[in-house]
Amino acid sequence: MMKIKNLLGIICCAAIIFSFAEIGFADEETMQSNIFHYTVSGNEATITNVEDTQENVIVPSQLDGYSVAAIGEGAFGGSEKLRTVEFEEGIKTIENMAFAYSGNLISVTLPYSLRTVGAHAFYQCTSLTSITIPGGTIAIEDMAFAGCSSLTSATLPKSVNAIGKDVFSGVDYLRIYAPVGSSGEVYANTYRIGFEELI
Repeated sequence: MMKIKNLLGIICCAAIIFSFAEIGFADEETMQSNIFHYTVSGNEATITNVEDTQENVIVPSQLDGYSVAAIGEGAFGGSEKLRTVEFEEGIKTIENMAFAYSGNLISVTLPYSLRTVGAHAFYQCTSLTSITIPGGTIAIEDMAFAGCSSLTSATLPKSVNAIGKDVFSGVDYLRIYAPVGSSGEVYANTYRIGFEELI
């Protein structure tokens, strides 16, 4: 009898643990507002997918009352229509591959709230000609702008203190504008990219 009780106890414990595991790892519900699909954690939204129907997109600071904190992995990736994108203030992170392979993207206006540009975020955006990273951004991760073959100008503020590997790989005619002594200057010198002091 004792063995049976012990066995039942073990089964019950396993069932409870399994139930909590299911709750913890359940897929987040995806919601939609206009062309934006998003998930919510706490009071913050992450845009996970954007319908490829518009050439000019303004990414809002809020969706249905939730603050937009991040552009999720691959959210705009492979867009054929997108030409310009502008961000309202509040967005902190552009995740990996967020705009990758958006070959017709020519203009990006980033918000001062931005902290991190993820790896391959704008990979192979071959029509993008210039990029200005706003003050307040801390990190630009590996290959964020690699393959942006039309890129000729990148402005990097003093706030950027972490620049990953090969951020501008495959960008042959680039000139970096950054403060003297900044991570931007160090990166330009390391990769033998043209540099001009940003005052």
